[in-house]
Amino acid sequence: MKQFEFDSIKRQIMEASKIPFAIYQLIDEKVVTILVSDGMCEILGMSREDSISLMNHDLYRDTHPDDIARVSEACYKFAKGEGELNIVYRIKDNKIGKYVMVHATGRAITPKKNLRLGLVWYSIEEFEKKGGDESEVKLKSNLIGLLHTESLIRENYYDGLTGLPNMTHFLQLADKAIPKMRKEKENPVMIFFDLTGMKLFNRKYGLAEGDRLLRAVAEILKDYFGYENCGRLSRDHFAVYTSGKGVEKKLYDIFSEVENINKSKSIPVRVGIYEDKFENVSASVACDRANLAADSEKNTYSSKFVYYDESIRDLALTKEYVLTNFEKAIKNNWIRPFYQQIVRTVTGQVCDEEALARWIDPERGLIPPDQFVPVLEDARLIHLLDLHMVDCVLKDIKRRKSAGIDIVPVSINISRYDLELCNIIDEICKRVDKAGVSRNFITLEITESVSGVDPELIKDRVNRFHKEGFKVWMDDFGSGYSSLTVLQNFDFDLIKFDMRFMREFNSSEKNPIILTALMQMATKLGIDTIAEGVETEEQIKFLKEIGCNKLQGYYFNRPNPTDVVIENFRQGTGIAYENKPESGYFEIISKASLTEPTINSLEYGEAVNEYLNALPMGVLEYSDDEFYVLRYNKTYEEFLIKAEFIPRDALQGNAVHVMLRRNPDPNFVKAAKKTVKSKQWVAVKDSVENGMSMRAYVRWLARNPVNGAEAVLIVILAATTDDAQ
Repeated sequence: MKQFEFDSIKRQIMEASKIPFAIYQLIDEKVVTILVSDGMCEILGMSREDSISLMNHDLYRDTHPDDIARVSEACYKFAKGEGELNIVYRIKDNKIGKYVMVHATGRAITPKKNLRLGLVWYSIEEFEKKGGDESEVKLKSNLIGLLHTESLIRENYYDGLTGLPNMTHFLQLADKAIPKMRKEKENPVMIFFDLTGMKLFNRKYGLAEGDRLLRAVAEILKDYFGYENCGRLSRDHFAVYTSGKGVEKKLYDIFSEVENINKSKSIPVRVGIYEDKFENVSASVACDRANLAADSEKNTYSSKFVYYDESIRDLALTKEYVLTNFEKAIKNNWIRPFYQQIVRTVTGQVCDEEALARWIDPERGLIPPDQFVPVLEDARLIHLLDLHMVDCVLKDIKRRKSAGIDIVPVSINISRYDLELCNIIDEICKRVDKAGVSRNFITLEITESVSGVDPELIKDRVNRFHKEGFKVWMDDFGSGYSSLTVLQNFDFDLIKFDMRFMREFNSSEKNPIILTALMQMATKLGIDTIAEGVETEEQIKFLKEIGCNKLQGYYFNRPNPTDVVIENFRQGTGIAYENKPESGYFEIISKASLTEPTINSLEYGEAVNEYLNALPMGVLEYSDDEFYVLRYNKTYEEFLIKAEFIPRDALQGNAVHVMLRRNPDPNFVKAAKKTVKSKQWVAVKDSVENGMSMRAYVRWLARNPVNGAEAVLIVILAATTDDAQ
């Protein structure tokens, strides 16, 4: 429908009137101001253009908070043609800084056939003005009493902030309306709206701005679905019942409008849709199912709608089963740890293990963790699972010791909710100490989602874990939107790169670049790294080149229970465990940066810093007059091949500790021995390798306490052939 236009003479006459009034038109379910009088402009203290803009976009800006919902409802019903308007409310006069009483009276006018406009007059007097004759004072007193009484009545049925029916009243309205829609074959649907990230929005912009956002969303929903078809269920949750016809188009339009609220100061909306044709249920059940559909995309930070279907129904049944049987599962040990080994890049040996919760149910078989962990988090029971896992891991460590198996640190996942639900630090300390297990063998993993928790709380808990002798890792790094903030704010010992980096490894040229930059940044910060989801030799080689310390994934093994781990050890199968006395040696080698060596103190007259990313760098081990390659970047690998130290395929896949097939130039060996003694950078002078004159520096890194081998870092500044010289 197009906006109605008065002819110029009528418009001039009406606009010149000193009586405060406005004329409205309902266009596509939206109330649009098409004319305001001079008297109205005078009351608002604005030009005509600004007055119309205000009334179209923020009509209730200065209305008393207790009256907004009531006025909004009355005006909307009037615009829809449901009776005339006659309402008293309060509005703040910004000139005097006080509220004044407003009496709005409206009636319909029909300037032409099939066109209905709303004409509203406004009369205003000071609300807090004292004095006046007795009848006037009595009238004001009665009006104030009426406002208060009506507000109390409305609280039982309507939401005070948005004016929408509250949850109870909305469900009552829906239960009455939906059967009628069924009879008229309108295919009713229940729609659940969830504003994503409301807590962070309030933290960033303030509660007042958050309330403005909620009111704006409510207005949009009213415009599209009608006043009593909408309801506000909780702070950031809304619901709508309507006909399914054309609903997707409306939702896309709503997403667009919500995105542009308050100059795009908004957040996405997750939407779940329950179609009545799926199964006839009460409005309450329909709303719950629409909520389940919306929650199925809870990790998506974009506006999206999802229909309730059989898969979501199955998840709902699983949720019910999990909550009903969780206590029994803990008691009967149906939930127990499966261990996935973590391999150190330098050695190819197991240096850590991760304990993963597995629910082996006597009725349902394996219940995947992505089906029961979120349920326990939502129910605020997750701390009971995590403490159960701690108990199980401690028992398994003692079993392994008794079986004579090498013990490596075991990482246990801790939910962010544990930090709020119990004194998780004291609980873990008590259990570990009672079991007689060294705290060095227990590592705690917290997911990147901790960014949604109070930062000061997370800092305090991480620092306290460190103080108590535990290492703390951050899991799923890169899975969310706050990775760099997490690195900046919290002191984690290690970060685990989310497996999506490996899953999408070959899908885009950007992925390796991003992963390389993040890996190098972590190294500069002195933080260890693990890449999850490793499945191919290509991935392993790439991760070695960019300096990833540890690897985890199906390429090496799948998670196994302790019984299988013990049996593999007895049969001598599987990957060897790292020798504990050597762990410190390999830790130092793993942390050495192959991108930016500490060479600022050297005086060799070249601005090397500009070229560091291209410099060949590696770690060699010197033992019994033989040299081995422990680590390398891509350019150093190429140097080793050109110098004929190794064949081209020597460093493929999971190859570790590769011996050079010939020893380096004596001058290099001399420099290597010198740095072992001095523990300082030493220049490699007059070294020639396969016809290439090499200028380099070497620095001692560490000594292997078991076999006495020495590890040295090499940085090649230049390698030129005789022809080039």
